[in-house]
Amino acid sequence: MGKSRARLNRLCIVSALVYLFLLSIPSFLSAQETQVDPYYQRMYREGVIAYQNGNYKDAAQKMELAIFGYNNANIRAKGAVYICLSHFHLNQFEQCERFFHKAEAYVRSHNLEALALEEDAKLAFAEIWNRFYPHEVIYRSRSQNDSTTPPTPAELKRQMYRLERQIKAVPNDIIAYYDLYQVYLQKQDRKKAKKTLEKMMKNNPGEIEGHYQIGMLEFRNKKYKSAVKNFEKFLEKAAENPVKDELLRGAWAYLILSYNFKGDKAKAQKLATEVADALTHEVVTSLDLQQRDSAVLRDILENTKKAN
Repeated sequence: MGKSRARLNRLCIVSALVYLFLLSIPSFLSAQETQVDPYYQRMYREGVIAYQNGNYKDAAQKMELAIFGYNNANIRAKGAVYICLSHFHLNQFEQCERFFHKAEAYVRSHNLEALALEEDAKLAFAEIWNRFYPHEVIYRSRSQNDSTTPPTPAELKRQMYRLERQIKAVPNDIIAYYDLYQVYLQKQDRKKAKKTLEKMMKNNPGEIEGHYQIGMLEFRNKKYKSAVKNFEKFLEKAAENPVKDELLRGAWAYLILSYNFKGDKAKAQKLATEVADALTHEVVTSLDLQQRDSAVLRDILENTKKAN
């Protein structure tokens, strides 16, 4: 009787351990599915930058590597759009068509706006779409669409909730952080926008554009000391990582102005001397500067030229 009871106890213990092991499998698999390897995130960021800088061959190669590592359907579709556009610019129409159809199903079920692409990429993809489906209009630019209105508070709240859930599920999803940052800007909540970027960089130490965006927020809030700190950090890391040319020029311009308004005019003049050739009249005009800031920057650059 005692031996039978001992065997029964052992059987119960083994059964309990097996049960606990089986329970742990879904959570383990879930964790494996939600985490995105930093390598694939880096490939994605560099692919976007390469596309925006016109390096289409590099963009296609990096994006193909990137989407291999993502399970998120939105990111995979967005990557497929970039690859499709890159092959189109390279006149590689067979590959263009292949990745067009990879993105097509997602765009049909969610619409092109859900991909949060830059305006020129949306227009380019809509043009390719029109070649395959001449009678379908999937996107109109804001200038074409008179009915375009800002999102309602309820729509922003839904977007915010969706993105917060995505970040909770995948804490290193850089794109979700940037999308949430944009939602907070639309809500005029710069404090939460800044905290979103800080959280993103904490969970993604290799991401550097956040420093640029925080620098912009601080500059517009006239917090020039903090703006200097973030623009300097961005430029320090940009020396070792690929960044969009427009961000590099923007960081130089805003750092010169931040030095100047902080009272450190010697540093402003020194940096202006170093980057004067890059900050041409056309570049300064293209920057999103207030009229006063644009005039101050032009004066500093002009004084640099006279001094030389």
